[in-house]
This record gives sequence, C-alpha cells and structure tokens, in this order.
Amino acid sequence: MKVILIGRAAVGKTAILSRLITGDYFKDYFPTLGVDFMLKDYSKRAIYVHFFDFGGTSISNLLISPFLADTQLVLLVTDLFSVSEAVFFNNIIVQIQELNKEQVQFILIRNKIEIFPFTNNEIKCLKNFNQNKHIPIISVSAKTSENFTTLKREIFDKLALYSKKVYLAGAYFDCEMSALTDKYF
Repeated sequence: MKVILIGRAAVGKTAILSRLITGDYFKDYFPTLGVDFMLKDYSKRAIYVHFFDFGGTSISNLLISPFLADTQLVLLVTDLFSVSEAVFFNNIIVQIQELNKEQVQFILIRNKIEIFPFTNNEIKCLKNFNQNKHIPIISVSAKTSENFTTLKREIFDKLALYSKKVYLAGAYFDCEMSALTDKYF
C-alpha cells in the first residue's frame, strides 16, 4: 500500500512521518529534498505500507511525477490553513485523482497545534474547503504527539478500505482488536 505526504515546506511532514513510523520526534530540522520514503513492515501480518514524504520545495515537480500513481492514501499536511492552502490542495487533489485508476483517500492534517491555535478565519477556510469533499481533518502536534492516536486510527480506517489484511495491523495503530473485530468482521 502506498501513502504519500504532501504539503508546503516546513509544515512538519517529515516529523509527522517519523512520529507515525518510529514514535519519535526529531527536533533538528533538515529539509527533505525531492522525496524520501519509509516502509512500515507488518511482515508477520503480510502487510507493507510505503510512506512517501515529498519535500515542500519539490512540489512543482511532484505534480507531474509518476510517484503519485498507484496511491491509496494522501496525507495533506499544513500548519496554518488559508485560502491559498485551499487552492494549493484542491489542485493537488484533482491531479492525484487524474493519475490514479482507483479512488484515492485523503486526510488533511493540521500540524503544530501547540504553536498555532485555530483562528476563526482558519476554521471558516477549512469548512469552505471541505464543504463537498468530506475529507477528515485532524489537528496534531508532531512535537508533543497530541492527537496521534486519532490520526493513526483514521489512517488505519482509510487503508482498511483497500485490504482486509490491514485490519490485523490494528495493534500498531493502538486500536483495540475487539473493537476492530466488531467493526470489520
């Protein structure tokens, strides 16, 4: 399965990915140049999830990239949502949907909530952006790990649409297996 993280430079994509894969936060910031990827191997459960982290400075080249094809889930990452972010993400959503044969799932991640609390204007922009899309919006802090359990569950639910095998990986995503059994079997 393929998950990609897209957002502007310095919004915390790599920090979110690190927190998801290893549980760690690295305070030293090094910009991602081009694309980086991590693999979460659920070999005992026959599941492989590839996470692709696209550098914010590489976005213009990304939109024509073959890396976007065969994607199941896109994590749209921002730290402050605005009208320009809405336009930016709308363009990305359209292009990703055009490059993929199957329906792609999306999650909007609003990072750095410990630094930037939501404003009324930002909430209004988010509501307008998401009016007909119904994309889950999750606010997190990669630094403090706030709301990462919620994010993991949402990722799990989105990936579960593609394979029953992912249901078995619930332990990694901090989901209770009894709840998953009731929900998915």
